[in-house]
Amino acid sequence: PVKEGVLWTGSNDGQVHVTQDGGKTWTNVSSNLPGLPQWATIRHIDASYFNAGTCYLAATANHNGDFGAYVYKTVDFGKTWVRLNVQLPESNSNYVHQIIEDPDKQGLLWLGTDNGLYFSPNDGQQWIRLKNNLPPVPVYGIAVQRNFKDLVIGTYGRGIYILDNITPIRE
Repeated sequence: PVKEGVLWTGSNDGQVHVTQDGGKTWTNVSSNLPGLPQWATIRHIDASYFNAGTCYLAATANHNGDFGAYVYKTVDFGKTWVRLNVQLPESNSNYVHQIIEDPDKQGLLWLGTDNGLYFSPNDGQQWIRLKNNLPPVPVYGIAVQRNFKDLVIGTYGRGIYILDNITPIRE
């Protein structure tokens, strides 16, 4: 959203590539992800709304029996990555499906796991479980509806959940 031509790709075998020229040349940045298990699945990549070189990435290795939270951030087009400290309760259903950065509040992150929704008001330093009548379901899709300031959640088996006006969370 910041710079035209920046595209990210991820695969189900842990490969991550980035281009800064609209796809003419690609750089494989997979080996720069610290602690990413072999054969992890890249579940989601979210390019920042605030900095062209910044993006967030969520990966899973649950198919290998590893239920860890593999969530990363880069600020330099994938040359270096930091694994975000996501402290979730021990469970075989707390791996991460999606991470997005709020498009209107830098540092506010939304995280969908196999067991619910979390948010971080401080760029991944602290995570808070958001229930608000949302049952413990897999969260596969997260979108912020910018005009109305609503958070829209797509869940497995339950449908769609809308949290009206997320202004209080942003503040």
